Amino acid sequence: AADFTPARVPAGERFAIVRSYMAHHHGMSLAALGNALCDNMLVRWFHADPYVGTVDLLLNERIPWELPPEIARVEVRDPPAHAEGNIPALHSWSPDRPSGQHAWHILGNGRLSSRIRTDGAGGLSWNQHALTRIEPADDHAGFWLYLHDLDQGDFWSATGGPFPAIGEPPEVMFHAHQVEFRQRSRGLSISTLVNVAHGDDLEIRRIALVNEEDRARTIELTGYVQVVLAPPQDAARHPAFSKLFVGTETLPGGDGLVFTRRPRNPDERPPVLLIRIIGDDEGVALLGLEADRRAFIGRHGNVTHPAAMKEEPPMGALGWSLDPICAIRAKVMLPPHGRRELAFVTIAAGSRQSALDLADRYATLSALDWVVSDSIAAKAREMHDLSLQPQFVPQVQAFLSHLFTARTNPAPGGERLFRQVDLWSLGISGDHPIVMLRAGTAEQTGMLRFVLAAHWLGHQRGILFDLAIVHEGTSGYVEPVRERLLEVLRDAGAQERLGTHGGIHLVGVSSSDHERVALL
Repeated sequence: AADFTPARVPAGERFAIVRSYMAHHHGMSLAALGNALCDNMLVRWFHADPYVGTVDLLLNERIPWELPPEIARVEVRDPPAHAEGNIPALHSWSPDRPSGQHAWHILGNGRLSSRIRTDGAGGLSWNQHALTRIEPADDHAGFWLYLHDLDQGDFWSATGGPFPAIGEPPEVMFHAHQVEFRQRSRGLSISTLVNVAHGDDLEIRRIALVNEEDRARTIELTGYVQVVLAPPQDAARHPAFSKLFVGTETLPGGDGLVFTRRPRNPDERPPVLLIRIIGDDEGVALLGLEADRRAFIGRHGNVTHPAAMKEEPPMGALGWSLDPICAIRAKVMLPPHGRRELAFVTIAAGSRQSALDLADRYATLSALDWVVSDSIAAKAREMHDLSLQPQFVPQVQAFLSHLFTARTNPAPGGERLFRQVDLWSLGISGDHPIVMLRAGTAEQTGMLRFVLAAHWLGHQRGILFDLAIVHEGTSGYVEPVRERLLEVLRDAGAQERLGTHGGIHLVGVSSSDHERVALL
């Protein structure tokens, strides 16, 4: 081989000769020579194997040209490149909270997903694993930020929860790339921004404190979250048992914790979680770390009144605990009318070394600024490629939030009670929520395109659901309505999701399909 890399080319030469080869290249050449000289002996040996013989007929089957278009592998249309100036900027919006209920926001990059409620509740997941506790119905599950005024003795929260609200709750704004909490309380202006990076798997919770008084202030800030590191179903099925496999160690440098999970079998690949605090060079000091929930909240305690907040640091129970958490406490010293910034950075990775490498890459507040700028541009491109106008982004988020918090309703009474297995004939597993869209004759496709965009964004943010598109007509090779729907799917780049687990399903219904109509 010839190497033209300038750094490796000898002086006076145009290229360097690479005198190496891979053994399997010679192996393929020898196999080809053997087949050519010995009447395809390796092919004959392969077909003589009894296991191969059981499926030998499949190798001789003709590929049928009559297959429906959604099964055929059509080409994937790459989205056209857009100039940055042609991509409209996205705007923030105030969440819709009917009857004072909390609203949810879903952030993600295709691997790491963060669910955040308007009081700070929520959780993190990564590649089908729950990193932290996620339970929409539990008001105590969240990444909580506790504030303690050492001079006045006041306790409160940067996001509103889990403490009962005293006075006006924080103002909450949703963005396509982040959630923003702002409040003014006890002579402090507090801003909290929650963001998920676009390129790497990390979540950033950045807090800015501004002293509005003429005196110096000393504030203790504590971040607390419960650690899971397991598939959500396994953690919910045996929560106490699942927690026994999570261990903790201090991050080199002492400003964070690394959580690993002992695999229960050789094939298990649990994630690694790293949580650290990054602050200004002046005015921010780390006080302690804690990884045991009982030591933090106290016996018979809860997150609304944790015992550790009333005690003097240091904290420090690490190793293997019965109930793992991450609690990091820091002291922030604010001069009169001064400002301090710090951030809790949560990193997910497949190995300990990968997590440490990411921690080294994002070790300063200036590095986090670049992450936020990149997320803003990436989300604008993402919505533009999906043909989602800025005014429709809040609607998509509300749609995904409803799917995340929805609960199964009792089946209505009828002649027959359907079961999950009845969905299998439609290619739907029933393992995920099902959204049914009545497409009719597919003359109007605006709603279909909107739901297709929401389906793609849901997969990117860890909210999986099956989309059943019900149209007029029955199964057959020539269906005009089905063809129109398939053309819309191809235009949206969604054809690869047809018939997949948590994917898109075309269901034809005629007036005679009473069983199918009753099932849907």
